Amino acid sequence: PQSWSVSVHVASEEYSVATAHPFYRSEGTGENELDLELVYVGLGTEADFIGREVNGKAVLIMDMLGLPEEEALIRASEKGAAAIFNARMLPGNMRYQAYPVATGEPTFTLGNEDGIALRNYIENNLAPRLKIKLDIDIVEGLQTSMVWGYLPGQSDETVYVMAHRDGFFDAAGDNAAGVASMIALAEYYAGV
Repeated sequence: PQSWSVSVHVASEEYSVATAHPFYRSEGTGENELDLELVYVGLGTEADFIGREVNGKAVLIMDMLGLPEEEALIRASEKGAAAIFNARMLPGNMRYQAYPVATGEPTFTLGNEDGIALRNYIENNLAPRLKIKLDIDIVEGLQTSMVWGYLPGQSDETVYVMAHRDGFFDAAGDNAAGVASMIALAEYYAGV
């Protein structure tokens, strides 16, 4: 993602959806900004879609870690959603980047508080509309590498210390801090 914006429009008011973050390898919106009606489908099970027309609309799905995988995002895509929002029911309003999903539509994560706010607009019959813009630049042909080091120990035990070197956003924490920790551990144990 190069840039993105998601705002909700209710009556004459506009609100930015602060935690909206594209899934890794999400489709973009192209040159156009999407202006879509929002539909809530709960956990996104087949039963949750009964009686809900989502074709050409933005779909809001709430999910929780630990629940069975329902393939809700794929289901929304197959039923014709034009954009998909996955709100994670964890305390607060965290922003996070999720791993690839093959939906074919702009697909975003949301923090819990933003997800609840959007659901409340629907519950109060306020007919929210989402304006969505997502500029994506896919760079083909990139290569990656792995760096391995080995330090013989005092036992037969094997201990792996790993960190990834890519960063999607807030890369100082994810995962430059992990790389720095890994290097510090390697330096420490190399000197023992």
